[in-house]
Amino acid sequence: MRWLVVAALVGCAGEEVGPDAEEWEVDHALSPPAGDLSMDILSADPGGVLELEITGLGPYEQVFVLRGAAGGVACPAALGGVCLELREPRVLVSGYASPDGVALLEQGLPDRPGLELCLEGAARRGPGGVWSGTTGAECVELGAISPCDPLTEVEHEGRCYYLDGSGGACEPGYSLAPQSVLETIAPDFVGLDYKTAVSANCCIWHRDQDAELQDWGINEGCNAPGPFVEAPVRGGAGCLDALNLDARQLTLCMSD
Repeated sequence: MRWLVVAALVGCAGEEVGPDAEEWEVDHALSPPAGDLSMDILSADPGGVLELEITGLGPYEQVFVLRGAAGGVACPAALGGVCLELREPRVLVSGYASPDGVALLEQGLPDRPGLELCLEGAARRGPGGVWSGTTGAECVELGAISPCDPLTEVEHEGRCYYLDGSGGACEPGYSLAPQSVLETIAPDFVGLDYKTAVSANCCIWHRDQDAELQDWGINEGCNAPGPFVEAPVRGGAGCLDALNLDARQLTLCMSD
């Protein structure tokens, strides 16, 4: 089951984030910490939604995410002496963990690209907060998180590009990309991996190959488990005016 709390979207033009949560004043008498808390910012799109994942919680435990200024120290009485890495923190959103101790939270954001949010998760534990835990502070700039998979995809001009041994097929939400984009992004594939499958032929299947044929390939490390140790190059693997259509042909795809 996916556990998720959704905060109301920002309602007033001058209000950047939601108001303090009243639950912060509640005295929770829970057991000592289940584990180290960790916060992952999944998305922070201007005018969109801030998505957070917090792990290390106890089953169904309540967690708070606070916003404040970076580089500070605040020790709210509610946390029983445990200090946050924020100045003037206030509660942005709160929610509850799943039975596995993972909380997924969302908060509406203003349409202000470049706005910096400094956030920290905290779980109030024990009488007077004596066993409270925090995630440590993390700052993010709205619009700065890439939508592309950092393990397999290259971001370029708002699209995500990947290579795969998929024989001309692309994942849902993606389509074949032109080989011309490799003039710009080819070096960025070094250190990335195939999207789903290792290739069996190193010439790159692409959108315009009916007219242009295949002119790009990978010389070293292709047709073997990734990550890629060499970038695609024009003429790589002998691919100039080639037209290889192997079922596991190396394929270039881009997000729609």
